[in-house]
Amino acid sequence: MLSQKYRVFGPDLPGFGAEPLPRPFTLEDYANWLQDYLEKNKIKDPVLVGHSFGGRVAIKLATSHQSLVTRLVLLDSGGIERKGLIIRVIGKIGRIGGAIPEEIKNFFRSKDYQEATGFLRETLKNVVNENLEYILDKIKIPTLIIWGRNDHTTPIWHGELMHKLINNSELIVIDGDHGIPYRRAGEVYKAINGNI
Repeated sequence: MLSQKYRVFGPDLPGFGAEPLPRPFTLEDYANWLQDYLEKNKIKDPVLVGHSFGGRVAIKLATSHQSLVTRLVLLDSGGIERKGLIIRVIGKIGRIGGAIPEEIKNFFRSKDYQEATGFLRETLKNVVNENLEYILDKIKIPTLIIWGRNDHTTPIWHGELMHKLINNSELIVIDGDHGIPYRRAGEVYKAINGNI
């Protein structure tokens, strides 16, 4: 839908789609890769749209390479990492030498992580362990935050916190879950088109 009105680029991030992952990446690696992508494709003053993992990368680029992006759109973005009590207890047990069955560990792991192998699994660990909460106030560009009301992967309070911490931001909540870009594409398009 956006391509009917805007010039749209949809890069495959390394490790996803056709772009190979040469080694385990960090968020900084992804931000640098995206910077190179923008330069190679001569993309000037982009509106950067990121969903979930892509939102993490967008946040990192918008804070580490601020002059490259004019506006930011975050869709059910990752980036807020606060470990609950159960996760902290399991982590402590593991650190003091207690054996934790894989079934219990997998209960708390994402499906993406469970299915990943090799460099991608290490990359997911690197990325998910970086809490972006403390750099959100460095985002100075206009930011549109769109969230699914029933998102259980990145709960709505994550979006509300991002809105609170990013000064020049607007939060739009729509019915739906973490898959709003796919299952609520029309509403997401309307929100983006009316606010950029």
